[in-house]
Amino acid sequence: LGNIHPDLQHSILDQVEKPKWVVADTMKLWIDIARDSLDRLISRVDAIVVNDEEARDLTGEISLTSAAAVLLEKGPSAVIVKRGEHGASLHMGEDLFYSPAFPLHKVFDTTGAGDTFLGGLIGWVAKKDSADPETLKEGIHVGSCLASFTVESFGVQSLNMANSDGINKRLEVLRGLTEVPEIVL
Repeated sequence: LGNIHPDLQHSILDQVEKPKWVVADTMKLWIDIARDSLDRLISRVDAIVVNDEEARDLTGEISLTSAAAVLLEKGPSAVIVKRGEHGASLHMGEDLFYSPAFPLHKVFDTTGAGDTFLGGLIGWVAKKDSADPETLKEGIHVGSCLASFTVESFGVQSLNMANSDGINKRLEVLRGLTEVPEIVL
């Protein structure tokens, strides 16, 4: 459900018969002016996507891990916290996954990065026809890679570089950033 007034998100959800996986996006405005409707919506979706500020505003928690736990108690099976240049985290029950943002030397314009991230994540879930934890983890990497293209120029100019080759190269870099050899103490 796109980032529209929670009452409209409810209306859309009411019209869908047996949805496979429902993810909702929100923003600070809806937290401020439509909190009750947003809280009801969170209880109806499979996943909620918030940025770090929204997670804290929705829950009153300072720790994002604690904020995600509070949101999970409201009903969704997954909470995805966008952290801008610091990546994103996936919270599912006691499970936590963190993906760094793709490291860039120059960021031109962050407009649309969150939407691109979420589009990449949802596109991956649709492609894999699954919303299991592994698919969501992969989707977060895909979303992070795609968002990295968005911020490199104004508008959609840099998306021309977001072909399979460019995306796969960045996915490989992200994968390498998160690999750790076995550590034994």
